[in-house]
Amino acid sequence: MTKPIVTTMISACDVTKRFGQRIVLSNINLEVTRSDAIAFMGRNGSSKSTLLKILAGLLPFEKGEVTHSKKL
Repeated sequence: MTKPIVTTMISACDVTKRFGQRIVLSNINLEVTRSDAIAFMGRNGSSKSTLLKILAGLLPFEKGEVTHSKKL
């Protein structure tokens, strides 16, 4: 039996975001593969939307790296 090929679609490594002096995301690591279904859960103001905007390339961040697969 062969293992399925896992294709990483989005990868975030040590992503940190701050607004002024306030750190809202600190050293976030995430890997989303083609077969993943993910959900971001948390209270209001916990930076869920900020993380999604960073992953989409809509918001700059101070530290870390976000990469996207060329095969979307």
